Amino acid sequence: IALRARTTAQTRRRPVLGGAGPAALSERGSRERAGSRLRAAAGRVDRSRGGTASATGRNMSPMALGRAALLALVLSLASVTLWVQFWAVGLREPSAALSPGSASSGLQGESELRLSQQALRPAVWDGGHEPAARPAASLDTELPETWQHALAAERQQSHARQVLRCSTTKGPFRVRLYPELAPNGTAFLAGLARAKYFDQTGGVAFFRVNKHITQFGVSKRAPREEDPFIEFRGGAVRDLNPDPARTTTWPRGTMASIGGFHFLIVIRANRQMGLNRHDAPLGIIPEEDMVNTIDKLFAYNDIINSPKKGPGPDQTRLMREGIEYIDREFPLTDRIYGCELQDLS
Repeated sequence: IALRARTTAQTRRRPVLGGAGPAALSERGSRERAGSRLRAAAGRVDRSRGGTASATGRNMSPMALGRAALLALVLSLASVTLWVQFWAVGLREPSAALSPGSASSGLQGESELRLSQQALRPAVWDGGHEPAARPAASLDTELPETWQHALAAERQQSHARQVLRCSTTKGPFRVRLYPELAPNGTAFLAGLARAKYFDQTGGVAFFRVNKHITQFGVSKRAPREEDPFIEFRGGAVRDLNPDPARTTTWPRGTMASIGGFHFLIVIRANRQMGLNRHDAPLGIIPEEDMVNTIDKLFAYNDIINSPKKGPGPDQTRLMREGIEYIDREFPLTDRIYGCELQDLS
């Protein structure tokens, strides 16, 4: 540009050579040739610069264009992700979203959960009375046909019609007892209730809960001279299965004794129960109580069925160390705080 401007200025300052001689013409020709060369050089520089600029704007390779598009896509996804995270945080409760260290201190959160669960447990048994807002459901549940035949055969004997009412950390439940089906087992259970076995300090833990059954009943055994339940330690005399063919599917809500202080409740009807000649049901829990209480029991891993899937309450340690073992290592375990026996009219 500078060369072109200088050449233009020199050209404009050239004198008029109207009647000049050969020397003047020669000088004029040399100046014109020099100016032409300068203008040509300036034009080449302009074209070179324009070509470079156009190559930068128009001749990008497909790979470069792909990288630019990918970068734009990544930035868009990152902005959307951040927006969603901020939106989710806004939906949380203030205590969960704003408490310092809530995201980094998992142990602290678990400790607070345990404390809150323990705070919900009643300090004393409320006597097993039903809440005023919950209407009493019928205790008469349809039994399997084979059990009905056993009941009919035993009707000639005088059996008290009784119900066991228990209070738990998830609410009360009732068991309609059928001594016609398991006279020894129901008598043993009634004796434990009268002796306040289920009213022990700390409660009796539902130490095993899975989708099929829940198991409870065992506790720490005190020294013989200090054991208030020594008369029951021998367990109940085993009853015979009311279904000799052992083909009856035990219905949901069935409560049974499986030896000693071990009791179970059937959560899902299955054919795995009642296969032993001494498997005898003690009674039936009405569906309302199953839904409102038993179905809500907290379930740790069942180490009997799935020993490799994580920790869970160990009944051997429970019998050796007592309820303190449950409080220390599995504090969310639900438990029974008391049971009482009532006669039905």
